[in-house]
Amino acid sequence: QYILALLLQLLRTNPSRARLFHQLSGDSAVAHDPYTIFLRLLQRTDWFTQEKSCKLLTQIVQSRPNKGAPFVHMASTSSQASSSAAAAAGHGDPAEQAITNFVEWLCGQLRRPSNPTKAVPTAISALAVLLRDKPTRALFTQAGGVQQTGPLLRSCTGPTSSQLAHET
Repeated sequence: QYILALLLQLLRTNPSRARLFHQLSGDSAVAHDPYTIFLRLLQRTDWFTQEKSCKLLTQIVQSRPNKGAPFVHMASTSSQASSSAAAAAGHGDPAEQAITNFVEWLCGQLRRPSNPTKAVPTAISALAVLLRDKPTRALFTQAGGVQQTGPLLRSCTGPTSSQLAHET
């Protein structure tokens, strides 16, 4: 938890540092995956770890080098290996599976929040950043996120929920 808080503080101080997560370590020619550890941390039971991992993952996804590459749509390909090969050949974003898992987790938080007061605002905040990318919007639609926004907007009544309504 302490390390997550420190990492988040580092990125808040200088958001351009998120690009450092995408650099290869050492002389390794193997593709570096900065997403898996944070995706695993989203599955923890304590909200602090989930929230910090969500915020870090949002910034790391937004700073990925292949941000403009279209998604190969892993659901429509025959196997994950062929999708990874297509992404490696420059035909898509290699982070697609991680982004798909992250968007599904965020939509899950809109359906059944793991923290009654903080999960929905955190998920909406992350989605407000992630949905700037067109391919991510398609993933959001496939994950059923659009259907979650109507009831969410109806529940945003009163002055305290105006920011949530705006981001939604």
